[in-house]
Amino acid sequence: MKNIYVNRLDMCRTVSSLLKDATLQTVWQNQAPLVFTTKATLLQNAIEDFAETSAAQEKLITGHAADKEREETELEDLSHEIGQALADYYYDTEQDENAHVVEFSASSWRRLRDEQLLNRSRILAGKLSQALAADAAKLGDYGLDSTDINALYASIEDYANAIATPSQAIATRKALTASLRGKYNVISDLLGSMDKLVLRFRNTAPGRSFAAQWQAARVIRDRSQAAKTNPPSATDSPANPA
Repeated sequence: MKNIYVNRLDMCRTVSSLLKDATLQTVWQNQAPLVFTTKATLLQNAIEDFAETSAAQEKLITGHAADKEREETELEDLSHEIGQALADYYYDTEQDENAHVVEFSASSWRRLRDEQLLNRSRILAGKLSQALAADAAKLGDYGLDSTDINALYASIEDYANAIATPSQAIATRKALTASLRGKYNVISDLLGSMDKLVLRFRNTAPGRSFAAQWQAARVIRDRSQAAKTNPPSATDSPANPA
């Protein structure tokens, strides 16, 4: 989620906590102006909806990255392990040319990305299939059999699916981002209205305290490390006391 929404969600949660404070609810709840109470309920629902959509977007991004990293590591490790055993078989049977095709260090496998890793793993799978078809009994002495080729093909397919997911994830993320914008606009409109209404509670000491806390909660603070300040926009700024 973009920082602009992270920052605004933080502000929304602060405002929501303020409205849920039972010690303050006696000041404004069902008190004139009554429309403030009505809008407070609408605001709480809108904030929950916004937070749920934000969480879904964040899960989509981090979840895909974690899945891809896991599948990539599994394919690298399995390819290296099988490649080393198959290379040893090739050397022992005087097939050095084939050994050079499948023998790579662990770090070499790790340097490969996306299609490069898939292509090299597919070459390895092809060589293992040929070797098993020609000399399965001998390969058994090297710990290689049909379960290895099945596992390698399965790992290749899993990783191929993982790197194909971004196009789907990007489309879903775009939809969620657009949805976030619309959902926040609803919140912004409610907050703008309530910024004006909250001033009406300042005719008592508890009301003045609530109004002051409301205005403090409405400040949007920039959480990014690089930014020095992030003043609220015109639509997000709390109304100033008259």
